Amino acid sequence: MTELSQKDQATIAMFRTYLTENPDLAGALVEVGVTEGGLRYNFVGVRNEVFLVVRSNGIMVPVELEGELYDFLIDLECAPRPLEGGGYFCNFSNVPDETFATLDELFRAHSFSSLREWVQERLLPARYLVLYGDPATGESSCAWLAKTLDEVRPEGRAFQLREDIRSPLGRYGEGNE
Repeated sequence: MTELSQKDQATIAMFRTYLTENPDLAGALVEVGVTEGGLRYNFVGVRNEVFLVVRSNGIMVPVELEGELYDFLIDLECAPRPLEGGGYFCNFSNVPDETFATLDELFRAHSFSSLREWVQERLLPARYLVLYGDPATGESSCAWLAKTLDEVRPEGRAFQLREDIRSPLGRYGEGNE
């Protein structure tokens, strides 16, 4: 069984608390268990190739095909650093001099609330998982979400995102919708 670091465990505890305070996000997730990368959640009604991982350096939503990473739909990394006088800042912050009294405040601002916004604005309205490229051939790959097929460029492969209207991903392009 995979064991999580203390930092991973602390971040997961903060995320679980955040979920209890945000039932809309909590209702969109099902905790699956610990993996090598952190704590995995599946999205309710979304194909299992798209999932959420929580770990000490933030939150990510990878797309995996046949057990291999294809791309990240979103990667909300957080690099907390302690301040001499107390509190924290994030090495990845775009806001100069942005500091937080606690790690919880930092993760809420940099990862958790951004995930909640992304789920509401991008994941829930999306109907298609769109794949470009083929990492199996060494070609660069990209995954993203689309609301309509009109948003998909000709070289893209679109698949139903929802489990209830499932199309198999197959091997990089089989089962296109």
